[in-house]
Amino acid sequence: LKPVEQQAQMEGIIIPESQWAYPEEKSFKKNLRSIHRSHGKYKKDAEILQEYILNEMTPEKIYDKMVNEILSTLSPADLVYIGQYRDSSGCGVAARKYIKSLHEYTSKAGVDLNFKLYAPVAEKTNFHNSISDLIEKYEFKSDKEINQFMEQDYTVVWHIPSIMAMTSDFRFGTPPNCSPSLRKLIINSKVNIPLVVWETDILPKEWVNLYDYHRPSKIIVPSDWSKKVVEKCVPDIPCDVVRHVIEDTLSDNCEPVALPIQVEDKFVILAMSQWNNRKGFDKLIEAFTMEFSH
Repeated sequence: LKPVEQQAQMEGIIIPESQWAYPEEKSFKKNLRSIHRSHGKYKKDAEILQEYILNEMTPEKIYDKMVNEILSTLSPADLVYIGQYRDSSGCGVAARKYIKSLHEYTSKAGVDLNFKLYAPVAEKTNFHNSISDLIEKYEFKSDKEINQFMEQDYTVVWHIPSIMAMTSDFRFGTPPNCSPSLRKLIINSKVNIPLVVWETDILPKEWVNLYDYHRPSKIIVPSDWSKKVVEKCVPDIPCDVVRHVIEDTLSDNCEPVALPIQVEDKFVILAMSQWNNRKGFDKLIEAFTMEFSH
């Protein structure tokens, strides 16, 4: 662990006094060289890991875990899921999987659940939304519907970076025909459950203050690392792990990507992530050029 670089810090989110996992000196270069020289070994390791992931992190297993963690707290059988399911971010991908899990589980099990959705719309995009039918079925359609829902006891799961509970209503968009309502949906709930992902060794004080204010019945995280951080920073709130859903989307019908160069006879290193300072592309490119540019 090392302090977060200044260019990756974000006010109220990635804070200066926090640390995160950092490559050791020359580790990128060393690993690239090792993979290049022992490609067969690493390919076999990757196949073993792929088999484990596709067996142990199947939608069915994660769906059951997700639903059990939420439904175990449901004294009111009314649930609002707040998430970024309308955008293309990583949180949006995870939100769509979790929503699908709740829908499929409750439908198959015949669970009587009044289920509603609310999204802070952080980006305008035209991507194909894989759960558009579920959004149409469950999303709030108007302020009147939201206000009527809040007249009864309900549980809210807020699957967003926690600071958005303070800022979303005046920074981001809303579902069609709805006024900003994220904060009041959390405040007026009988039970509230933050669902959060974290990557440094401490939570920002703004997040801890939010949890002190809202007093969630539990916090759900997708990894053991996040669980350790949450338990260290807010030890009086129970924390449970529900992994992200990973689906095998390989298909024989996929069209190959037309690359600008021929790679059939070359050893190819693929790096796939968001193009920003947090992901360490500067270090990866530096390591690549040091090892392979000559």
